[in-house]
Amino acid sequence: MPFRTIRLSEVSDDDVSRWSDLAARACEPNAFIEPEFLLPLERAFGDRDERRLAVVERGGEWLAAMVIRVARHRVARVPYRSVALDSEGGPPFRSHPLVDRDVAEDAWCALLDGLRRDGFPPLLALGFFPADGRLHDSLMEVAAHRGMAWQDDRTDEWAWAHAGRPAPPVHDIDAWLAGLADWYPHLSRRSGKAMRRAVRLAEQATEGRLAYEDLSGSAAAVAQFIELQASGWKGDRHRGGAAIARIPGYRQAFEQIVDALRAEGRFHLSALTGGERTLHMACVVRGRSGTWFGLLDAFDEEFAAASPGRLGRLLLSGRLAGLDPDEAFDPGIMPDYAADTAMFPDRRRFVYRRVSFGGATSAMLLRALPTLTRLSATTRRMRGSASP
Repeated sequence: MPFRTIRLSEVSDDDVSRWSDLAARACEPNAFIEPEFLLPLERAFGDRDERRLAVVERGGEWLAAMVIRVARHRVARVPYRSVALDSEGGPPFRSHPLVDRDVAEDAWCALLDGLRRDGFPPLLALGFFPADGRLHDSLMEVAAHRGMAWQDDRTDEWAWAHAGRPAPPVHDIDAWLAGLADWYPHLSRRSGKAMRRAVRLAEQATEGRLAYEDLSGSAAAVAQFIELQASGWKGDRHRGGAAIARIPGYRQAFEQIVDALRAEGRFHLSALTGGERTLHMACVVRGRSGTWFGLLDAFDEEFAAASPGRLGRLLLSGRLAGLDPDEAFDPGIMPDYAADTAMFPDRRRFVYRRVSFGGATSAMLLRALPTLTRLSATTRRMRGSASP
């Protein structure tokens, strides 16, 4: 199977077509590694030389596509490099590759062999990689067959909503609230009580009844979302905000992404309103081979006491269950946010895994990394305690 790497700025129209076809056959969906998402951002922010698209082909078809960069590390004064998977924005945007479900093992072999043959570091760093499913299992089968060493730095359980969950009447807030325990049996009594209280607070603050709206087809709603996002802390660069409206070029790229995905029915925009006010808005996108992914959301900080973000996400999960009952939902909420994670019924494990695919030397380095990391941490603590 031929292997090559491509700068994203040099992807041709034929490449885009083959890339999209692969995305529809991928054993693990990932909307953030599809051309409709990556290429507008690449055009907006300029080509970064260190990023490449690693591709495996056969007979005019793409069988694997992985966005990579060479990462440089130093632990306990020992320098080393790895091939890191990359996506725009980092977590929670997933970076796992697209691999054809029918030839996953062969595609992984071709990827690893191609990287090694082209002189890339023989250590693969898989950040927030699915810990189950066909993509994971096929890589582990290749690793076992080849005797490749691998190591997990950490494992996290992320919020998730499996396919086939109940579809509550989200467009009737009274009915939705009355059946909250039936629609969301995973919620604790305390959480259910908090959601009912949040609805009362929101209606009092806005002097209107709450309503949940699907605005996916509205260009004006996209502009409203951008404004809402910029109105809060995300619009303040000094507070670490990265709102679309505050980053040059981001708005145009975002609108291009939305237009492309909306045309294919793979973009959803929801709004939680009260009276004349918009409390929360959320954008989600669907991979070509399935699964909805949380993209961005925003809420009006004036109504923060009413927990509009949690209310909005709970309603969104229910809406997607009715809109697309055969698809799972990956909200992309970092596990550190326990209260937000608790809004979702299921969990899925993701790992940060390093895989050595280059022989004895890289395997020895991989096995030494935990010891080197502990040594480095001990040295830092000793230096800190010795400081006046």
